[in-house]
Amino acid sequence: MSKEYIIHGTPKKNIIKILKSGYIDPNPEHHAMLHNNNPKQIFTQLIFKSTRKYNIYKQSIQIPHFFNACVVLKKKILKDLPFYSVGIGRFYNTFRKGIKSGNNIIYGKGKLPKIPNVNKLKKHITNFKSPEVINFMYSHEILFNRKIYLKKYCDCIIIMQTNIKENNQDNIKETMQIENLAKEKGIQLKYQKFNFGINKFVNLIES
Repeated sequence: MSKEYIIHGTPKKNIIKILKSGYIDPNPEHHAMLHNNNPKQIFTQLIFKSTRKYNIYKQSIQIPHFFNACVVLKKKILKDLPFYSVGIGRFYNTFRKGIKSGNNIIYGKGKLPKIPNVNKLKKHITNFKSPEVINFMYSHEILFNRKIYLKKYCDCIIIMQTNIKENNQDNIKETMQIENLAKEKGIQLKYQKFNFGINKFVNLIES
């Protein structure tokens, strides 16, 4: 049975801020999704392998997240923290409005006795068929309004490696800082060479 993960895509530079603080904070500095608006919510996505039952459209060429870094979170976060899930661009300007909306795919009020069933969301994701590769990420969003602590919920952090030789001194310094901070926090770092393919991405998480 395929496992599911919650992922938070973010620019590489924000990984340093997140590692230093020890948590993902619901503000633009950390989630980096919106530049002109601050909904005070953390944007994440549900990720899982494409299977016969849940067949992700063109999964082999889909992009799992924006940006060049990603925090992989344990699914138990859906049991512990309040969240709501909506389709493409349908998030609300406040979390309070979002979780009370009748248009949510799934939602949870936090402190649940068990992890909520995500099959409805998986079905929504697999029913989303767009010719645009990048739109896999747009097919759904899961939003949180509380700090997400790495010590409790982080499975690993994935950094994208580009095809360009990383000779830039600033980039080398940034990478070394991330590696040192991750080691200090006891968080596993993984590197992906190509930012596409949902099944490949999940394989990397589970490697």
